[in-house]
Amino acid sequence: MNWLLAVIAAAILGFRAYLLWSNRNERGWKWWAGWVVPVFAGIVLLAELGSLIEIKKFIGHLLMPAGLAWLGLAGAVTWSALRRQRGLAILCGCVFVLYSLAGNAWIGGLLIRSLERGTAPVDIAKLADHGPEQFDVVCVLGGGTDRAPDGRAEASVGGDRVVMAAQLFLAGKSRALVSSGSTVDGMELKRDLAEETAAIWRGLGVPGEAIVTLPGPRVTSEEIAAYRAERKERMWTRVGLVTSAWHMPRALRLCRRAGLDVVPIPCDFRGSVPGWSLVWLVPQERGFQRVQLAMWEYLGLLTGS
Repeated sequence: MNWLLAVIAAAILGFRAYLLWSNRNERGWKWWAGWVVPVFAGIVLLAELGSLIEIKKFIGHLLMPAGLAWLGLAGAVTWSALRRQRGLAILCGCVFVLYSLAGNAWIGGLLIRSLERGTAPVDIAKLADHGPEQFDVVCVLGGGTDRAPDGRAEASVGGDRVVMAAQLFLAGKSRALVSSGSTVDGMELKRDLAEETAAIWRGLGVPGEAIVTLPGPRVTSEEIAAYRAERKERMWTRVGLVTSAWHMPRALRLCRRAGLDVVPIPCDFRGSVPGWSLVWLVPQERGFQRVQLAMWEYLGLLTGS
């Protein structure tokens, strides 16, 4: 990438556009022809900052609802500033900045990465430090499944939780698996998340007698309490806990509060930060989803829930 050429093109674009705007009251043919220079400089700038595919994707994201709202906010800031409505310009500017941060993929990746700091992917082969069955049981927090249109259970975006537990069992690292969770009435259609997880496990070859389902809990704190009660009843000694890496800090805090000693087994890492591209400047689903996910976890850590 020729950064020098990009900087020169940006300078020409900005200076020429400023001159044209300063003489906007004299819109003769020379004024319109003068836009050839900044338009050409803009094309060169885009060509230097990204490939043709990137530019197409950048424009495509601008045309999506989130992109159009972003452009609308930018337009509102510009319009209010030109009309010298300072208060409105500041308000629109604050909303624009907040919206840009809330939907930024770089910010979202960094926030998730901050939650995942201190956790590392688990090498299943290295878990057998003292025997083929390291865990009496491995508990998996709900949230890794969904329902297909025909009613079958399937792995969701957090399905790595379900797969990780099955791999541990099939590799002989655990005697049993525990699935838990159900949806909250009124928020979603009623679903037994514990049974959905168990159904996927059975399909992967885990025998039904090695699976314990706890469908009652609806939130993480209730799941932890259910694990603690089940452990006491069944006399489990070594317990593994599988959940998403970004959720692990809050889950471990709840375990400590409940007096439940577990071995963390993180998975479903999402703290990747995308490289430089025009595409990621536009607020989009990847940014909104990760920013909200991280802020939800931090809120839970702050409130202790």
